[in-house]
Amino acid sequence: MRGEIIRESAKFNFHMLDLRPDLDSLYRGLHKSCVRRKIQRAEQENLGYEEGRAESILAKFYRLLLLTRRRHQLPPQPVGWFRNLLHCLGDRASIHMVSKDGQPIASILTLLYKHTLVYKYGCSDSRFHSLGGMPLLFWKAIQEGKRLGPENSILAARILIILAWRLSRGIWALPVPRSLISAIRPECRQAPLPFGK
Repeated sequence: MRGEIIRESAKFNFHMLDLRPDLDSLYRGLHKSCVRRKIQRAEQENLGYEEGRAESILAKFYRLLLLTRRRHQLPPQPVGWFRNLLHCLGDRASIHMVSKDGQPIASILTLLYKHTLVYKYGCSDSRFHSLGGMPLLFWKAIQEGKRLGPENSILAARILIILAWRLSRGIWALPVPRSLISAIRPECRQAPLPFGK
């Protein structure tokens, strides 16, 4: 790296939610119209919820991921990446999914490291966004995070759930500490060759 210049290439917000308060307090802290109303709508719609790592749930997750990546005009990660992630991490990786009348409409993939539950991937079918599937999934993840640490344990103080995608939109209305993370990369000293040469 001698002679290269290091420059900031991007900035990201890193969000953590302290799960020590009881579930009722956490729920009351959610934004009334943007989050709680959508969770209530999802419950009224009787959305089915499932969680697991089986090939069948991975296939449904991946179909939703393809829809989402197409909507964002991005190439999808290979299904083998997610298969290996689930295999290598075992019960520390989990797919959460909600469905309407058997049709998968939204899904998230979470990772567990020590006492931190991390939201890593999310995908959905945009035709069903009005049903509140994603807010319901995040609420279920918060409930799961609460379940991971007993209330009378010091470990409960370290249980955090990272909801970077939704929290960055500022709609969860909870007191969330944010850290700014800067990504840095070496600056190219020479312009790359045009594609195909």
